Amino acid sequence: MLRGAYARCLGVTPERLSYFGCYGKDTAAHWHTFVGLLNALPCDAAQGRQVSDAAVLCFEQLASLCAALFPFADTDLRHHVVAVNAEAGDHAMPQDPMEVALALRAGHDAWNQFPYLGLRFGERGLRFTRSDSCWLVALTHMPAETATRSLVWLRSVLASRGIPTVILESHLRAIQTALAAEFPERPEQPARLMPFLAHLQAERDTKLTGGEGRARLVRDFDARLGACPGLVIPSAAALLASAWLDERSGVRGGLAATSGWLTDPLRFSPEWTALVAEYMSRLDAFGFAPC
Repeated sequence: MLRGAYARCLGVTPERLSYFGCYGKDTAAHWHTFVGLLNALPCDAAQGRQVSDAAVLCFEQLASLCAALFPFADTDLRHHVVAVNAEAGDHAMPQDPMEVALALRAGHDAWNQFPYLGLRFGERGLRFTRSDSCWLVALTHMPAETATRSLVWLRSVLASRGIPTVILESHLRAIQTALAAEFPERPEQPARLMPFLAHLQAERDTKLTGGEGRARLVRDFDARLGACPGLVIPSAAALLASAWLDERSGVRGGLAATSGWLTDPLRFSPEWTALVAEYMSRLDAFGFAPC
């Protein structure tokens, strides 16, 4: 029972969980050896009851953890995320068809806002944007604390794979706007995303200096990068600035994951890569605000 529940929560096949596997034709022998060792232990009646009660409680608590991680029975789910993206595992998604449609539209808008995503991640990236968008909308049904913890985790995962936080932030704001417009009677849903978005704003306000100067720098370099020959990525300066902030906010590897792709000499012109290097040096000059 637990093996199947763990596999579902972790998004893997049961065969991947070797600890909860069996021993094939040797299963009975292993079990009898285990029971024999237990029976050989000195244990009075009261201790025996205590052991069995503890075993039952442990099993019940493990089942509760699985239910909390994936709080749906198969009969509860009319819409499965695998219908959106077969590679997405079995994570939560909205069960209201109107919310599913909203999530897909918001994901499409977020994808189109940053052509970098299509150029770098292709059709597979679009599929994950759709399934992620469904999960993000599902978070609006959870307590704000749960949603915030989940978003902090997602931010780290995405940034380390070359998706700076500005993309996630834009995606969340698109979801907020759509929820407020289509479900005005449910103001609590978009509000559950606010603590995380407020955290991102506070991060910018407290950790960095020269806010208006940085904004001008981003605009200036976006224009200069746009004039380079060859492949050009719109909003590249904003993406690099976001990855730069991710790195300095404790999200390790995010800057390298983004800047490495954006400076590949097999992909971009020498003029582009030189400008990116200059831009990163200019960003470093702003430094941190005092704590």
